[in-house]
Amino acid sequence: MPEQFSSIVGILSADFDWWSQIKRRTQAQESSVLFKTGEIWWCRVGLNIGEEVFGKGLELLRPILILRKLSGNLFLGLALTTKEKKGSWYVETTLLGKKRLVMLHQARTLDKKRLFKRIGTLDSEQFFKVRTRFIEFYSS
Repeated sequence: MPEQFSSIVGILSADFDWWSQIKRRTQAQESSVLFKTGEIWWCRVGLNIGEEVFGKGLELLRPILILRKLSGNLFLGLALTTKEKKGSWYVETTLLGKKRLVMLHQARTLDKKRLFKRIGTLDSEQFFKVRTRFIEFYSS
């Protein structure tokens, strides 16, 4: 391996090792969290591959909109960002006075054990806009 890449691989390897520890701890924990469709939570999404979104900070968190509750433990979530983005796969929302973009192309099924802290809930008008755009995006 070229020398300039060996340090990058070492850093990524350490990060994946850290994520693996968090993932094991998250899997082992009991969760009494109650969540609802339309809520936005800090969620442990961890480190991922390629263009998949990843979490930040020590717990590797990212805000996630609960688009659909699938069971008491499982939901379909959409990642959010505050960075300005353009494209048909982004939907602008506002939560707690802050502009956020819902990333339709980053839909994932997630377990409630990944939920860390509730941020808030989208109002019904904003949630309807996201849901409608999601259906349009995936049916085209």
